[in-house]
Amino acid sequence: MKSLVVLIDGENLEPARRAVRWLEPGGTLHLVGVLKRPANLPDSLWPQSSALLATELAHSLEQALAALDLPAEIHGQTHVAEGETAAALSRMAAQVQAEAVVMDGESMNSWRRPFAPSAAQELLKRGQDTVILTPRREPR
Repeated sequence: MKSLVVLIDGENLEPARRAVRWLEPGGTLHLVGVLKRPANLPDSLWPQSSALLATELAHSLEQALAALDLPAEIHGQTHVAEGETAAALSRMAAQVQAEAVVMDGESMNSWRRPFAPSAAQELLKRGQDTVILTPRREPR
């Protein structure tokens, strides 16, 4: 594959590590962090808050990219997207012409929100993007 979008949500870099293996030489790994407006934040505070949060998220993504220690033949880029996670990932995948969106498969069956659809489920429902879900651990 030439281009993959990987959702970075927290400190789990396993989906990105796996995606690197699927890229061909000269391919690009796009690490994406999604900035979502908190529901309880007043409209008047969002522009200032979003700028600060976007800067912090961009810094975290750069640290994640550095931690991956990509092979020389693989390019890495970071992106901060805004909005609902599934929609933001879909827009980013279209913008960078990614062949797939790679996500942590554990998000599909979150025990914390058993009845709320995950971003992976939302992407799959949209049917516009190829979604690759990775297990949290290597198979035995």
